[in-house]
Amino acid sequence: MNDFKLIRVERIEKNGKKELLIHNPTTLKLIGAGSQGAVFQLDEDICVKIYVNPNAANKEGKALEAALFRGYMKWVRTM
Repeated sequence: MNDFKLIRVERIEKNGKKELLIHNPTTLKLIGAGSQGAVFQLDEDICVKIYVNPNAANKEGKALEAALFRGYMKWVRTM
């Protein structure tokens, strides 16, 4: 399950537009990608988001924890 640590995500500029470059040497399924990173499915119940910027990860982690505390989500684990 630690295969996700091999995945690399970076933001590049191509033809004047920012794009996400995803290097996924694993068999993990890409669920979605956005400006902050990409989400991969580890198993039926667990996904992981790989971020370009660690600050964005911290900020989103705090927002998810607040949502969990207020009962909007069932469970979130940040790494």
